[in-house]
Amino acid sequence: MPLGWPTSSWGKWQVRDAYVVAISKLPSQASGYCYGKKVLYIDKQFFGTLWEDAYDMKMQPWKYMGFFMQTCDVPGVGPVNSCNADVQAYWDVQHAHATFFADPAGAHPMLTNEQTPREFTDLARYTTAPGLNEIMR
Repeated sequence: MPLGWPTSSWGKWQVRDAYVVAISKLPSQASGYCYGKKVLYIDKQFFGTLWEDAYDMKMQPWKYMGFFMQTCDVPGVGPVNSCNADVQAYWDVQHAHATFFADPAGAHPMLTNEQTPREFTDLARYTTAPGLNEIMR
């Protein structure tokens, strides 16, 4: 897929109301810091970041980060848009580089609560140091 902006053929999109927050270091503390300013677009409903603009210390555009959330159907709750299923895109315009990340990957669904296969519901195995140690063997 070529580098570019998402199109309507990729899926169903909606415009979101967002807070726009500009962040920069205090001039007395900015020495040696890599970013001159960041602008975050934060969803007004669930307070997740939808987009970020990052500028270098000369206030030139450096990186753009898009966070494209997917809606998940949570049993007993219904559709939610903050279930950590998303596609993240990072564009470094100064170095002509892009990185894309999708979770869940490919055609795998995001599973929540009782949708999760039984073999993954062993809390001791997946949330404790001894359990994780067993997995790493």
